[in-house]
Amino acid sequence: MDAEIYAISQALERITDAKTRKKHFWVFTDSQSAIQNLQKDQMETEVYRDMRQNLEEIKAQGRKVHIHWIPSHTFIPGNELADMAAKKGARNADPEIINSARTSISRSFIKRDIAKIAREEWTQYWKTTNQGQQYSKFQTSLELKMKSKELKQADRLTFTQIKLGHGYFKSYLVRLPAYENNLCHICKVKQTPEHILMSCKQYRAEQKTLRNTVLKSKTGPGPGSGPGSNNELSLKRLLCTREGIKATLAFLKETRIATRKWMVGEVNEEMEWGSIDREV
Repeated sequence: MDAEIYAISQALERITDAKTRKKHFWVFTDSQSAIQNLQKDQMETEVYRDMRQNLEEIKAQGRKVHIHWIPSHTFIPGNELADMAAKKGARNADPEIINSARTSISRSFIKRDIAKIAREEWTQYWKTTNQGQQYSKFQTSLELKMKSKELKQADRLTFTQIKLGHGYFKSYLVRLPAYENNLCHICKVKQTPEHILMSCKQYRAEQKTLRNTVLKSKTGPGPGSGPGSNNELSLKRLLCTREGIKATLAFLKETRIATRKWMVGEVNEEMEWGSIDREV
């Protein structure tokens, strides 16, 4: 929106200084927000103060400015040409003009710019750091987020722990004195998030639903078969695509895996299995 506001400001300056007998001037913009903010007296940034001052001067000259909203420039030949001219002007602009324009940049623009820089720096750091290798296997950008309104706090916590590899599953808990091994007591293999979600025998029915839901969706690395295709289920696909996240959350809700209550039940069940094995 800042570019549109600045463009309106420049138009008003031109009208103020125009040596003409014309009494009516029209300014067209595709930014409704710019028009609405201009009508608000509480907008006290420098550019808005300048615009209001120019409007007062124009009014004192016996002239009138009509500011109208129009649809975006797309497919309108005149506006397409204006857009091209604006881009060309931005590339070839005098540094002094650019510096003077920066004095009127809005707070929202600065926030967006800071957020963009932070994302770029985070992405660059993430590509080069040796930390968080478990997480870096499948999370490579900041673009995809879970919608907080759709999640309970407990579900969000469990999902995040699975993604980080730090939570209520033995591959992580084995480091604690209370856990003698990292094995799934049913399958006798390492109990990792990937194992619980995709191959543990205890959750065959839920895994079938999970697999069918995700593989029927169009999310995935690409067409075809084999590794990296739409026919393959992977931890990255479950935790880093919209359909995968949705299906995984449904799986977590159905099974309540990787929670404290679930792990207590697992330990008790393992103790019972151990007693049976010893009796046999």
